[in-house]
Amino acid sequence: MKKILALILALLMILGTFASCGGKSSDKDDPDDEYEENEEENEENEEKETVIGENSESNAENDGGNTENGGNAENGGNTENGGNNTENGGNENEESEEEPLVESTAGLEFELNADGKSYTLVGIGTCTATEIVIDGHNGLPVTSIDHGAFNDEKSTNLKSVTIGDGVTSIGQAFGRCSNLSNIIIGNGVTWIDCYAFDDTAYYKDDANWENGVLYIGNYLIRAKTDISGSYAIKQGTKLIAEDALRYCERLTSVTIPDSVTTICDLAFGYCSGLTSIVIPNSVTSIGHLAFASCAGITKVTLSSKLKNIAFDMFDSCTSLTSISIPNSVTSIDGAAFIGCTSLESIIIPDSVTSIGDEAFSKCSNLKSIIIPDSVTSIGTEVFYECDSLTTATIGNGATDIGRLTFYSCDNLGSITIGNGVTNIDEYAFYDCKNLSSITIGNGVESINETAFENTAYYNSDSNWENGVLYIGNYLIKANKDNISNDY
Repeated sequence: MKKILALILALLMILGTFASCGGKSSDKDDPDDEYEENEEENEENEEKETVIGENSESNAENDGGNTENGGNAENGGNTENGGNNTENGGNENEESEEEPLVESTAGLEFELNADGKSYTLVGIGTCTATEIVIDGHNGLPVTSIDHGAFNDEKSTNLKSVTIGDGVTSIGQAFGRCSNLSNIIIGNGVTWIDCYAFDDTAYYKDDANWENGVLYIGNYLIRAKTDISGSYAIKQGTKLIAEDALRYCERLTSVTIPDSVTTICDLAFGYCSGLTSIVIPNSVTSIGHLAFASCAGITKVTLSSKLKNIAFDMFDSCTSLTSISIPNSVTSIDGAAFIGCTSLESIIIPDSVTSIGDEAFSKCSNLKSIIIPDSVTSIGTEVFYECDSLTTATIGNGATDIGRLTFYSCDNLGSITIGNGVTNIDEYAFYDCKNLSSITIGNGVESINETAFENTAYYNSDSNWENGVLYIGNYLIKANKDNISNDY
C-alpha cells in the first residue's frame, strides 16, 4: 500500500513538472493565460499531494488500515469500527483508542454471547498452561468468566492469570486452582462472585490479607468476619465484591473512598453493627441485598449518581428511620425497603418512573407517601401492611394500582388516585379499616369488586344508596339482598 501511494505521488510530481516546463502548444497563447493555467494545475497537484501525504501518515499509524478489523486498503482503511477515512484524512477516534485485544491462551473453551460481539469463557478446554491470559477470542472481546470455568483437574496446573480490561464479570470460576498465586484483574470488571477465588493459593496466603481484608489489585474481594470497629477501604479501590463484608457483625463503621464505582450484591449484608453508611458520589451501581439485615443502620446517604435502588437493597434494616433518594434514581426495585419497620418518611423524587413489588411492604412506621406524576408503573403489595400510613397520593402518571398494593394499611384514612389510573386491581385497599375518604380520578376504566372491601368507607351503611355503593362517579358494588328488582 505504501509503495503504491509513493508511485502515485512520484507520477503526479512528474506530470506537474511537465505541465509547467515542457508542455508548449503550437499556437501562441497569451503568457498570462498560460501562467494562470499552470498555477491552477500546480494548486490541484499540491492538494493531491497533501491528501496523499495525510493518508500515508494515517495509514502508517494504523498499519495498513486495521485489516484485522475489516479494513479496506482501497478506501483508506474504512472499517465498521470507525477506521481511517480518506475524506477526513485520519482516524476520528484517535483520542479514544483502546488497547488492542490479546488473543487468549490457546486451548481455553469459549461460547459466543447472544449479542454476537463477545465471548464467555466457559471451560479450561485442552489448555495445560501454567500462565494464561483471558482477553480476546477470534478477534472479539471476552466479557465474562463463567461459573465452574476452571473446575477441571488440569486447573491445578494454573499458577498465574491475567484478565483483560474487556472482562466485566467473574463467576465462581477459580475454586479448583489450588496453585494459582498470581492474579491480575483488568479495569473493566463490574461484578465478582463471592467465591470466585476461594481455595486458590492467593486466597490462602496470609500475606495477601491486609488487616483481615483481601484485595486483588483495585478490587476488595473478602473480609474476615471477625474484623471489628471502624474500617477504611483502601483509596483506589474500584469495586467491592459480592458478599465481601457479609456477616461482619462487629463492624461499626466503614469509610468508602470516592474511587469506588460498584458495590456488588450482599456486600454489606448482615453487618448488624453498622449504624450509618455514606455512599460516595463515585458509586453508580449497588447490587441487590447490599445492606440487607443491617439492623443497626439508622441513616444512609446515597450517591447522587445512583440510577437504581436494587431488589432488597435495604431489606429488614429495622432501625433505618429516614433516607433521601437522589433525583438520579429512575427505579425502585421490588422489596427494596421491605421490613424497614422504623422508616417514618421517604420522599420519592420525580425522576423515578417505576416502583417494584413489595418495595415498601411492612414499613410499619411509614406515615405518608406521595407518588409523583413521573411514576408510570406501580407493582403489587407495594405498601402491604404499612400499619401507620395515614395518607397516600398517587400521581397522574400511574395507570394501574396492583393487587394488594395497600392491603391492610390499618390507619390509612384518605387516598387520592390520579387521573392517569385506569385499573384498580383486586384487594388493592382491602382491610384498610380506617379508609373513609376516597378520591378517584377520571381515567379509571376497571375496578375489581374486592378493591375497597372491608374499608371504613365500604363498611359504612351511609355510603350505600338503596343497596348500591358508589365512590364518586363509580358504582363499586350492589348488595343483591337489598337492591330492588326495578333498580
